[in-house]
Amino acid sequence: MENRGTHADPVLFTVPCGDTEADYRVMFSATRQGKCPPEFDEYTERGSRLGDTTLCLTPVHH
Repeated sequence: MENRGTHADPVLFTVPCGDTEADYRVMFSATRQGKCPPEFDEYTERGSRLGDTTLCLTPVHH
């Protein structure tokens, strides 16, 4: 994922994990659990036609 927003107000776009613009790697979806474990950053996309989607992310280090 590439963050074109800020950490507090992210605007995420899907990019390949090896892309130099990648800021985060999606480790798994926590949509069913609703919460990520504390060692992950969490991003929730609200209001899609399928409901909320929560992704558990780790930073990509280049």
